[in-house]
Amino acid sequence: MRLTRLLLLLFLLPISLIAGDNAAAPQTAPPKNTTRRSSAVSPKTKSAPAVVSAEQLKALQDALAAQERRIQQLEEQIQQRDQQWRQLQSQLQKTEASAAAADSRLSEMQFSSSRNLEERNSLQSDLDKFKVSVNTLAENAKEEHKRVSSMHTLLGKVRWFGDIRVQNVDYFLAGQNVRVRERIRVRIGMESPLGQDFVAGVGLATGNLGDETSGNAALTNFFQKKTFGLNLGYITYKPEKHKWLTLTGGKFAPHWQRTTQYLDGDIMPEGFSERLSFDINNNVLKNVTLQAMQLFFYENTAVKYGTSGIDSFAAGGQLLVKLKLHKRWTIAPSYTALNWHNENILMNAPAFSGVEVVSGTTGIVCNPVTALNTNPSCSFATLPYAPPGMTNAYKVLSVGSNGNVVRGFLSKFMYSNLMVDSTIDTGRERWPWKMTLEHHMNLRAASNNSHIYQLQTSLGQTKNKNDFLFGYGFLREEQDAAIAAFVEDDQRLPTNIVEHTFFAQWKAAPNVVLAYKLYVGRVLNSALFAPVAIPGSTKTDALQTGFLAPGVLPGQLDHYRKRMQFDLIYTF
Repeated sequence: MRLTRLLLLLFLLPISLIAGDNAAAPQTAPPKNTTRRSSAVSPKTKSAPAVVSAEQLKALQDALAAQERRIQQLEEQIQQRDQQWRQLQSQLQKTEASAAAADSRLSEMQFSSSRNLEERNSLQSDLDKFKVSVNTLAENAKEEHKRVSSMHTLLGKVRWFGDIRVQNVDYFLAGQNVRVRERIRVRIGMESPLGQDFVAGVGLATGNLGDETSGNAALTNFFQKKTFGLNLGYITYKPEKHKWLTLTGGKFAPHWQRTTQYLDGDIMPEGFSERLSFDINNNVLKNVTLQAMQLFFYENTAVKYGTSGIDSFAAGGQLLVKLKLHKRWTIAPSYTALNWHNENILMNAPAFSGVEVVSGTTGIVCNPVTALNTNPSCSFATLPYAPPGMTNAYKVLSVGSNGNVVRGFLSKFMYSNLMVDSTIDTGRERWPWKMTLEHHMNLRAASNNSHIYQLQTSLGQTKNKNDFLFGYGFLREEQDAAIAAFVEDDQRLPTNIVEHTFFAQWKAAPNVVLAYKLYVGRVLNSALFAPVAIPGSTKTDALQTGFLAPGVLPGQLDHYRKRMQFDLIYTF
């Protein structure tokens, strides 16, 4: 590198000197009068040799420095280009290697393409089949989602209802030991819409299957499981466009106004009902409801139990009017007519609809003529009557060749019931005053023992927590006013009684009520429970025994029996 610089210096030095001389020579001045200089200078005088000035030397040095910088820049550029060339060579080598590998892979792929083509076709066929399966599954899943969504929507509209009641009952009657009973009643049901205009309901309840008037199960029988039975099962048609119309069929809760004196509150009748209800915008008249019902209580498939093969049923109707006589006084009078047909089946068919079961023993046929009051298995429990039994007047129709007795009611039954519900607003929201008056008459009774007179009044309510209700009721129910099989079972007897009722309730929690009730009742006319004569025999049929207090004979004044009842009720 230094040698190169020296050679360049030697090459450029003469050029620089020549350039310096030319640069240092002053410009020729205009000619002057040189006569005097010429005369002073000797013609023999010689010119001095040329000398390099400091300015020339510095210019030369600067030129050399600039050349060195230029040379250095050229060297750096050459080095960069060498480095780029080496990089290009390396990339070229890698590219050539990749190309070679790609050529090798391409050769392998071309070699195996014929075999892979067959596999590809097979895989494509499997894929097509899989797509078809996936589409089918997707359609099925879509349909299933619709069904699940529909079911979810339906379940979201389900209304659950029911109650659990734990009860303690104490009986007090002169001449008898105090009886204490512990019982439980469980009822559960659900109601759900079926489309736009239909509603279906199902309900279960505890209780003896042979006792239609009670859902109670006694806490007894060595911890055995309690029986559940179908208590409700119905379909109701209530069109959205005609809300005044309601049609119901199946086993359902009564839709009409009634008291328990002719149809117990635990009885869910079976058959059909039709209801027309019209709300009226009037200062006094608020609503008019027309109700029809057809209730079937026995299907008689043959001439059996002393009756023909005609079914047993009741048919009737009700007119209900709601009136607002004052801003604080509302009344709802109703009139009901209900005619019963072929009710004698209740006097002759065994319990459980024809199954020959007598006090839990099969194969025993009761013959009151030959075994009256001698065989404990032959009791009134063999008939489809709930305790305490049948209190209506009856007669013996005939005695079969095998000694079996065929009985029949002394009366026919057609109810004429007038009831008035009255509510008075006392000005205290928690203390409304309610009163119910009832006059009931059996228009087809064989005697004048055919009336029900009832008054019930209460003060208070059980809507909200810590609400109280207090009440009193009076009942006079004559012997043939109603069919004893379907009357309330908590009172002293189904019919032929006088009873006073005192009750109180406390709403201890939003869904819990504590209740107390005291029944004080006696037989109205004890002479009506005398034994019944059997035609053609000196014997008598005394089914109506045990109804009077101990020591009281037919015709004597009965003692009052007290029944004290404590209830804990949870409702949901």
